[in-house]
Amino acid sequence: MKKPFSLLIAVIVIFVIAAMAYWFLTTQSNILGENNLSVPGEILGNNSNQNQPSSGNVFANDNFSLSYPAGWRQVPAMTGISAMITKGNENITDPEAKKMNFQTYLAVSYDSVEGKTKEEIAEYVKSEVAAVFPGIVFSNEKFSTINGREAYSLEMTFSKSGVDFHVLEVVVWGNENDLWILSFNTLEELWQNYIGEFEEMTGTFIIK
Repeated sequence: MKKPFSLLIAVIVIFVIAAMAYWFLTTQSNILGENNLSVPGEILGNNSNQNQPSSGNVFANDNFSLSYPAGWRQVPAMTGISAMITKGNENITDPEAKKMNFQTYLAVSYDSVEGKTKEEIAEYVKSEVAAVFPGIVFSNEKFSTINGREAYSLEMTFSKSGVDFHVLEVVVWGNENDLWILSFNTLEELWQNYIGEFEEMTGTFIIK
């Protein structure tokens, strides 16, 4: 049986943020010029009005929609990610996080239940992440509903390359075998600044 893939990708993507700056500036350079898309000012090395959302405060496609607060913006998603929304104008003071070009962000990805129960999905998430990040601490684990859909959420704190991270992973059951994973990633020192916005965005997530 195929193991869920994006469940792990949604967390691991946090460690390719340093590569993301290069990815934006190279693979996306032509797209930016042709389609007038934009990327966070921190990556481009400026603090212009590009840090405002480029198309309102709603991300929507054929599968889902969600709203995001002012100061957040859509950016081109990497392969395997359905949507990525980053926080602009952050005051990152951690020197190691600055080296990574880290930005707080939300990544939305898709996966399939593949015959697993809700409890098995929850255990899979924890076991796979713990195998990659020894010493990770889980907290605030719970099952709930989001706009009429069954959901599971889990917070994770861990250190990598001298940086303390705090992640909120929200798994939402969709139509038939669909799973949608919302991964909110920030620094531990910024967690209290963003938990309200993370919860706000989660509450607007609607599966079509």
